[in-house]
Amino acid sequence: MINNFNKDQLSILICSYDKATDILKLYDDLLFKSSKKIKKGFNIFYGLNFHNPKKNIFYNKQILYSNRYEWSISLIDWLSNIKSDYILLLLDDQIIKKISPKKIYKIVNDMNSNDIKYAQISYGTHFIRRFLNESVIFKSKVLNSKYSINLQPSIWEKKFLIDLLIKSETPWDFEIKSSQIYNQENFKAYYYISKDIIFYEQFIERGKIYPQRFFEIFNYSCGVLKDRKELNTKRKLISHLGYIFRTIKEFLNLLKSILKKNFIILND
Repeated sequence: MINNFNKDQLSILICSYDKATDILKLYDDLLFKSSKKIKKGFNIFYGLNFHNPKKNIFYNKQILYSNRYEWSISLIDWLSNIKSDYILLLLDDQIIKKISPKKIYKIVNDMNSNDIKYAQISYGTHFIRRFLNESVIFKSKVLNSKYSINLQPSIWEKKFLIDLLIKSETPWDFEIKSSQIYNQENFKAYYYISKDIIFYEQFIERGKIYPQRFFEIFNYSCGVLKDRKELNTKRKLISHLGYIFRTIKEFLNLLKSILKKNFIILND
């Protein structure tokens, strides 16, 4: 059990790609440069494919290179070079809106004590968070579905994550196969909801920019991403409908957990 959490127990890994350094640079400018709380609380690593000495543009110098094109093999390489037992895994456009190192440490303590392999921390709507006391964390079991396990912001036991990655090739393949394994083997997976762990909606979809979401995060023109086309109207509509569907689904799942009393409240 982790009685006194230290910075080396969990690291943040932000997965990117050498051709997506424009996105990663935004992340680096917004959080690594400005957020002392995040830098002080965590070791932060960027995962990239190939090293380019002319593109040493980041404030964060802990950059891992795989020298591979394959997504899963690259991720395994990055993870293998991180000493931490637990990983907060993010994609390069999963921007942190609010994060409490204290709550993250508490979740990892709970994972370690109860042999939990996967903890989704982006779950739940802002509507639900309004009813939570700031001092608590709502915890409930991940339900069985096609995408029970996914690449939304989550904390992983590193060794277990590597085992799952060996069975997959692409991010989509990983989510489907990992969910199938979860539905069959029922390894320990929970979601945690806290008032002060929140992420923005992704502002890049299929390599294209979503201007409205971009502006909400950065408050300036998305013209900084000059080579990226804007998401078309049809895809924006699908994205909105998808968000509404996910919000309703998460709300119903939460309601189901509450009615069945299938949840735990972690207090400070």
